[in-house]
Amino acid sequence: MQLYNLIILQPIKNHIYNNFKADKFMYVHWDEIPFVRLLIPVIMGILLAIYSNFYLPNISLLLIVVTTVLVGLSLSKIKLSRLQSRLLFGGCFAFILLGVGYELTRQHTAILKPTHFNYHIDNQSFALAKVNEPLIAKARSYKAEVQILGLEKDGQKITTTGKAIIYFAKDSTEQPPLIDYGDVLLVKANWQAIAPPKNPHQFDYQRYLRFQNIYHQAYLRSENWRIVEKKQGNWLYTWVYTVRNRLLKVLQTKVTGRDEIGVASALLLGYKHFLEDEIIQTYSHTGAMHVLAVSGLHVGIIFILLKSFLGFLDKRGAKALLLKAILLIVGIWLFALITGLPPSVCRASVMFSFFAVGQAANRRTNIYNVLAASALLLLCFDPYMLLQVGFQLSYVAVFGIVALQPRIYRWFSFDNWLLDQAWQLTAVSLAAQLSTSPISFYYFNQFPTYFFLSNLIVIPAATLILYIGISLFAISWVPLLNDIVGKLLHYIIFGMNKILFLLQKLPFSHIEGLAISTSQLYLFYILIIGSVLFFLSQKSNYLKLSLLVLSIGLIGHLWNTHKEINQKQINIYALKNSSNIEFVSGKKSLLLADSTTLADEDKRLFNIQPNQQQSGIEEKTQYTFENFVQLPQDTTFQQQLHFAPPFIQFHDKRLMVLHEHGRQYQLDTPVEVDYLVLTKNAKVNLHYLPECLRFEQLIIDASNSYSRSKRWMKQCEELGLSCHNVKTDRAFTIRF
Repeated sequence: MQLYNLIILQPIKNHIYNNFKADKFMYVHWDEIPFVRLLIPVIMGILLAIYSNFYLPNISLLLIVVTTVLVGLSLSKIKLSRLQSRLLFGGCFAFILLGVGYELTRQHTAILKPTHFNYHIDNQSFALAKVNEPLIAKARSYKAEVQILGLEKDGQKITTTGKAIIYFAKDSTEQPPLIDYGDVLLVKANWQAIAPPKNPHQFDYQRYLRFQNIYHQAYLRSENWRIVEKKQGNWLYTWVYTVRNRLLKVLQTKVTGRDEIGVASALLLGYKHFLEDEIIQTYSHTGAMHVLAVSGLHVGIIFILLKSFLGFLDKRGAKALLLKAILLIVGIWLFALITGLPPSVCRASVMFSFFAVGQAANRRTNIYNVLAASALLLLCFDPYMLLQVGFQLSYVAVFGIVALQPRIYRWFSFDNWLLDQAWQLTAVSLAAQLSTSPISFYYFNQFPTYFFLSNLIVIPAATLILYIGISLFAISWVPLLNDIVGKLLHYIIFGMNKILFLLQKLPFSHIEGLAISTSQLYLFYILIIGSVLFFLSQKSNYLKLSLLVLSIGLIGHLWNTHKEINQKQINIYALKNSSNIEFVSGKKSLLLADSTTLADEDKRLFNIQPNQQQSGIEEKTQYTFENFVQLPQDTTFQQQLHFAPPFIQFHDKRLMVLHEHGRQYQLDTPVEVDYLVLTKNAKVNLHYLPECLRFEQLIIDASNSYSRSKRWMKQCEELGLSCHNVKTDRAFTIRF
């Protein structure tokens, strides 16, 4: 607790609370937070550029015109009232900032540049690709982000821009290719556009990469690439990756246990590729996931250590203070580089950099102004950072802690020092959780019930781990002593993991299925803000606002519940090389799937469960598709669902499902179905279907081969049949 108080709370008190009275945060005048006023229109411009479907080609010229008009009015003798002046100049200046945000985003969008390799590639082109990062090991390949420097097409060399993802095939030795950061490769690749999600409510990997200006990927075998130049990367990043690899080797050598090495690597260096799925799930379910993400805690430690080390410069004049500030900023940003520049570290690094400059200049700072200034700086560097989950959680959490933690802390008072420190830490956890819960619901659909207990353990433990880990790096060359420190680090991480495992096993340790829409997210935050302002000011207007928002939310919830209770769906999911048909009635679901799908929980969690959560499914039943012909009469939906292979009757919808043995079914009487579903390369020629079989639409599921699917699509076109190909398109949903 003492370490936590020294590293986290004390710097905040010294640099923020002493310069800004928390009791009056809602009465802050706009003049005190100029960067907030600048940030809002810039964010609006960024969102306009990302989500609008129109382009303003002359936005730069328009900004120049507006600026010229403002300057002209300022120099003219035209008299305006104070209100008119504020409205005119404020509105025009906000428009200029909106245009700046819009133009920054457009300029940062790589695909809009005519030099992007997307406009020149074909499968016959050779490409020069520079590796932007060390290789990352995957199950069947090694992944790397690359910069496409140029193409050779029809004997001509074309200089290009743009990034892509390359997967290098693993060979029989399972050793990674001898490719380092900065190497330039000559590759012959079949570049493919990143596909959008194929299943409803599935994680949008295409959108995730698009916001990183990555639109293409390729899979390469060893014969499709060769190194033409070595170590052509940025010298600083080369040094950073070299240092990080050495530190990772220290952890792998001196810390034992796969989970312990994974947690140490993530917590100390921001390297998460050693983390196992089980440990990630445990930290997520207990509300301790933020500890594995390098954040302001880590930057705070570096700041305090460097500040203490450079303390001898404090009384040596203004130039010495300036030198101290420069060294502090350099040290902070070197650490940020080593950790991979995640949004939380960038935010904290910018904030502590401002604090260092403020100390050197002997200036006091406003925390909200500093937050806005750091956000504005980062968004000017990368506007798409605004839509990163880490960026949103980081800023919302810090704002919540600064605004709410002092008030929560004053709820109780303890004379005992240990209880007071525990309550102080709990107040931080409550403030952060209250401010970030809506975002967590929106993105992760869960709530860790015992977050306050886990944080009482993991934050002091993580602080201790950081000190010991830094000590281990410092003495890694000292025999015996480094072994002792490594063992100590191992046991602390081992104990922290065990406690979290126990918390996860407690009843109702986490609540899942808390899916909310975008509109509900906004309503949630308006409710929180209105409620907080009411309790602070006791003004009835805030209470009325909160009650209004709560009423709207409850009405929306009741309407959604009504729709869920009365919903009827048939979902044919798009999972690679497998058949998956789901029947939904109310809040019940029956999934008819391949045994491989039912055995692979990760596949279901990624492809199927998001849609089930959004649909409010509470009761799930599963059958294997291999036993389709022997399925018993299901009682999940009572009389709503009937199996009579190859026919399935669900309410008033009839399906005929044909698989590889489909031709064994003989139709002697006229049969009408709503949908004919072809699975598992059914031996069916659509030209020779029985004349007595009539259907409204043909569905080709994902278990069929590409060649068979292509043949059926061609036959449908020839016969004028309505057809949906799940294999190549996306999942098929029938709502009725």
